[in-house]
Amino acid sequence: MLGILWDQISDPRLGAVYELYTAARTDPEIQAAIEPAIRQHLDALHPIMFEVLGDRFGVPNERVMSVANLVVFTMQGLAVYLVAVPDPPLVDAMLHDLANVADWAFEQDDGITTMGPSPLDGDAIPASEQP
Repeated sequence: MLGILWDQISDPRLGAVYELYTAARTDPEIQAAIEPAIRQHLDALHPIMFEVLGDRFGVPNERVMSVANLVVFTMQGLAVYLVAVPDPPLVDAMLHDLANVADWAFEQDDGITTMGPSPLDGDAIPASEQP
């Protein structure tokens, strides 16, 4: 599953999207324009993850969402990094490590259902308001 996700996230056609992410850092109009699309994308991805991982393996949806966000954001960062520094062996190692982290997170029965809110999740607490 991680390989399929990586194939999508590393698609060269998404290079323009990652450029918009970077431009949004300093341009409020671009940020305001792309934020709804990013939220919509994650809102569409989460139910798929809930069905495939949560329902099938009994993982709480909150944890599925947290791990899915971690994986997606890590892969996006890796895709941007690889634009400047192509390194196929790094991709293999990162996918392996992400699989291990996801396996570990899904196997935990520690009463913790999430690793913390994502800034893209609706109820996320702004960093300035966190304890």
